[in-house]
Amino acid sequence: MRSKQEELQPRALAIREPGLIAYLVNTFEALWERAEPLAVDAHPHRTDKLTDAVQRTILELMVRGQTDSAIPKRVGLSVRTVSTYIKRASEFFDCRSRAELGYRLAKSGTLDLD
Repeated sequence: MRSKQEELQPRALAIREPGLIAYLVNTFEALWERAEPLAVDAHPHRTDKLTDAVQRTILELMVRGQTDSAIPKRVGLSVRTVSTYIKRASEFFDCRSRAELGYRLAKSGTLDLD
């Protein structure tokens, strides 16, 4: 069984098999050809629920007690970026502390934690 410290370590996978690399490149190129541009709303609006997957993941980790140094490692972002996501959520819910943010997230059912 791995320790928490081992679980948080970044990992990478090096693929050297030419057949697999060719398959992955061909798949990417085929999907890229079919892709359609995303329509970007110049005036985004807030919704009742947080919809951004990264935001939700960060907040779930925060509510589950992960530390400020552990969350960025888990999601592959910088400490500063994670802090920005948490700050935005605090502003969205009009919170002055993380405890209040956690309470409001739980009360609102935004994260639907098990």
